[in-house]
Amino acid sequence: MKSKLLFFTLVLSFTFSSVFQGNPSSTKAATFTANASVSSSTLTAFEKPNAKSKKLGAFKKGNSILVYSSRDGGWSEVRVNKKVAYVATSGLQFSYKMNTKYIYEYRGGTGMIDKFRYISSKNGTNHWKLYYERLAVDDPEYYNYYESEDNNSYYSVLDYGYGDKSKFVNLKKPIKPGTKWSYNDFPAEIIATGKKLTVPAGVFYNVVVVQVGPDSDSSLLYYAPGYGLLREDDGDHEHDYTYSYQLEKLRTN
Repeated sequence: MKSKLLFFTLVLSFTFSSVFQGNPSSTKAATFTANASVSSSTLTAFEKPNAKSKKLGAFKKGNSILVYSSRDGGWSEVRVNKKVAYVATSGLQFSYKMNTKYIYEYRGGTGMIDKFRYISSKNGTNHWKLYYERLAVDDPEYYNYYESEDNNSYYSVLDYGYGDKSKFVNLKKPIKPGTKWSYNDFPAEIIATGKKLTVPAGVFYNVVVVQVGPDSDSSLLYYAPGYGLLREDDGDHEHDYTYSYQLEKLRTN
């Protein structure tokens, strides 16, 4: 679907955000977990991913929890007094906005380099500066990028200047397989959640996979809670997906 989307390659749209562990410049891939807040009144932690197993504790609504992974059956791995525990994923709320603590650098197979630097926040909207570089161009281009999240979706606005703006619904809620919406006039659908993905920047968990476009000619977008978009794969010839764009580095802002 290289001629249709594309997210960064053609329309320069984008998304991401939470906790970073490890040194991004290390030769060993850093491991990324995600922050979540408790959305239910009380969230019980169990010794095993089973409500009949031993109770290890409970979290109250509004508590912040570090989530290490999610698994089939609706369970997420957390820690209670440094012990592995499991809570119902349905009782957690994740954010998919970019982490304002970091500078994001993405690279594409054609030599593109996109860098996002956080500027400010207002009324829940984060303002980033996008530095859009190409190997064949001496001077990079600059754009303003805004991201927001509400109870219905995670969306972004790319401001090209001179009144030219584009809005994109990056993720539609609820975040579960089967959720559908329109992305840049193309059909989009969440096809998987709770995945693990490794990119040059590190290892991410609880990744959401979105298919954009018709089955015969689509792209896959990978989002991590607390970080946003990790990678984009272009698809041709019945899902023969190839890498085209991914998160290369995270650096302290």
